[in-house]
Amino acid sequence: MLIPVFAKSKPTCRKSQFSTAPGVRSQGLEIRTNQVASETTISQTADLPAAPLVYPVPAWSHWLLFGGLLSVGIGRSVTLAVLAPIGRELGLMEIQVGLISALTAAMFFFGGPFWGRRCESMGRRKVMIIGLVGYAFTTMLFAGVVEAGLRGMAPILIVYPLMLLARMSFAAVASGVFPASQSFVAVTTSAEQRTSGIALQNAAFGLGSILGPAVGGAMVLISLIAPLYLAALVALISALLIWLFLPEPPPRPTPPGVKKLHFADKRIRPFLIVSFFTSYVMATVHQVGGFYFQDKLHLTAAQTASDVGLALALMAIVSMGSQFLIIRPFNVTPKVLMRLGAPSILIGVAVLIASSTLVPLLTGMVLVGLGLGFAQPGNSAAASLKVHPYEQGGLAGISMSAASMGFGLGPLLGAALYHFAPEVPFFVALAMMIGVTAYVFWLSIPDPSDYRG
Repeated sequence: MLIPVFAKSKPTCRKSQFSTAPGVRSQGLEIRTNQVASETTISQTADLPAAPLVYPVPAWSHWLLFGGLLSVGIGRSVTLAVLAPIGRELGLMEIQVGLISALTAAMFFFGGPFWGRRCESMGRRKVMIIGLVGYAFTTMLFAGVVEAGLRGMAPILIVYPLMLLARMSFAAVASGVFPASQSFVAVTTSAEQRTSGIALQNAAFGLGSILGPAVGGAMVLISLIAPLYLAALVALISALLIWLFLPEPPPRPTPPGVKKLHFADKRIRPFLIVSFFTSYVMATVHQVGGFYFQDKLHLTAAQTASDVGLALALMAIVSMGSQFLIIRPFNVTPKVLMRLGAPSILIGVAVLIASSTLVPLLTGMVLVGLGLGFAQPGNSAAASLKVHPYEQGGLAGISMSAASMGFGLGPLLGAALYHFAPEVPFFVALAMMIGVTAYVFWLSIPDPSDYRG
């Protein structure tokens, strides 16, 4: 169990003597006014209840979050595996399928900061429950709309807009899950444990990406949308467990007069840049990869869902393995993780470009997964070490927005570039990763031992 660490002292102020000479009376009045305002702000800050820099919770609390993100990972991997073949079965073009992912990511962009800021006022537990319950019901709505289209119960002119609406609704509520989870980890772990805690959350998402295709691959024999209903059920179970058992850390209100965290803040801007580009590459590999596999290997819709599911599962296995077997046991620093992860993603994308058979394609996906397993928790932990404890919720939301921009642009631009040649989206991703790799070796990345809250 963690031991709470409290602030050592409260701010104090000392009265100053001001001149009352006639020539400086107005200046003295101005100084007195500024002093009173300053003393008022300090007094308000001092009256805030002292919150521990690290709030102790039982170890199993993080495993409850693990279950929640596991359900999200299952739903995400299942959706990615079946979205491309569903689009083909409905007669949608690649760019129309990409637009579904792009608009979903756009809603995550706005929803992330919204829910991140409310982690302190509403509570992280409540935000996670809202996200998971909303995730479940909107996923069922999306599955129902797709089923209506596949059965010919409604024309595509009605089905497609409803698909977009269902996925945007999904993102509007589900975007609270990730900020709440990361904010919970940030306030319940020490600086040295931060990377390990975030890695556990990423591992949950990775395990969901393994179980999703594994279970969904069997259920796809029933129908393409059966796995979506399963993902919704798992999310509801996770929400119930979190509602019953997850403790709530005390709020950490922003001190009066302190500006809210924003995208342009120079402390976190470099890590938002890395998050955007790695997310773009990840989305390109995941989303365009479905079409890429189908056209490179000349597969049917069912075969594509199976092979893409296998590829996503392998990516998740190595990503999760790196987090469970390397990051957590050895407590690897953010700097090492970022400088190992970026080159691995770069090499993986290069292998995908050069591949035309299944095994090399799977190898490229594995290398990308390994790099993401290192880079993403390292980048998130590095950013969290740059801000104050009361800014962790806002940071989590902003980080989600940066990642969502990448996730949204990747499928949309990737699908547009795919019409020129299947390899073109991956060449763009390769150029981005060359830049990111050079950037993380140049960037000054914080060390956990230097964090003072």
